[in-house]
Amino acid sequence: MEKITIKVRIIVMPEEILSFLPSQFTDPAIYWVELAGTTYPFPTYHVDRTHSSVTTIEYVQSGRGHLTVDQQHYTVQGGDAYVLPAGHDHHYASDPAAPMQKIWVNVSGSLCSQLLDTYQLTGQVVFPHYSIEAELQDYLAFCRLPGLTPEARSERGPLLLHQVVLALHRFSAQHALAQQHPQAAAVRAYLDNHLGDAITLNALSRQFHLSVSQLTREFARVYSATPYAYLLNRRVAMAKMLLTHTGLTVGQIAQRLAFTDAHYFSNVFLEKTGQRPLAWRQASQ
Repeated sequence: MEKITIKVRIIVMPEEILSFLPSQFTDPAIYWVELAGTTYPFPTYHVDRTHSSVTTIEYVQSGRGHLTVDQQHYTVQGGDAYVLPAGHDHHYASDPAAPMQKIWVNVSGSLCSQLLDTYQLTGQVVFPHYSIEAELQDYLAFCRLPGLTPEARSERGPLLLHQVVLALHRFSAQHALAQQHPQAAAVRAYLDNHLGDAITLNALSRQFHLSVSQLTREFARVYSATPYAYLLNRRVAMAKMLLTHTGLTVGQIAQRLAFTDAHYFSNVFLEKTGQRPLAWRQASQ
């Protein structure tokens, strides 16, 4: 008898994908999460949809990608959120040189489009340097719950979707405010681009030709935080990303983000998050 050897090659796609049927929701014409999950970096990642039946909401944790909605092209990177609206052609892909890691949800039904329209977000695709990671992680955590009834899934899910859209609306409102206050917006952009530099209020005020009190008052009026508090929050947000997605030590991260030393960085991180940096890293893995 001839012996036949069969080799089976198992390809594991680097994604977590949660999928749902319409019957798992009470009224899928209004609200239905078709897919949700996490995409880990792989160079050949791409998605194409013609006249998409779903709205896709994603947050890029790291890497870089390219989007096309109908004929309009965009580039996104770590720290950006984006919305691909239902009823349009979608093409999006990772940059092979720096593949994206991202969290996402695909929502069908009239509710999502109505929320985007109500919050005047229709037509806005990319939300640069704006994190909706916490809101999407809450959404994904709910999607992962086993054994939910259609009623439970359809009652809590829309509220979490609303939280995501509301977070995007806050960005839009801040952007409109920044257009009315270009100097405060310029200070914010400068801080975002100099997280690793030692910055003092005196140096910042000289940079923008304002007194320290004028600078602080104008910035706080627009962004509801002093420049120093904003800078500290952005450094902690960047530290979370570095702890989660790199092998840098706590000391290296502290130095990279211009903290005076690792001890001070650890204390600030604890104050802002309730955890020490290493505990955060362990919990996020």
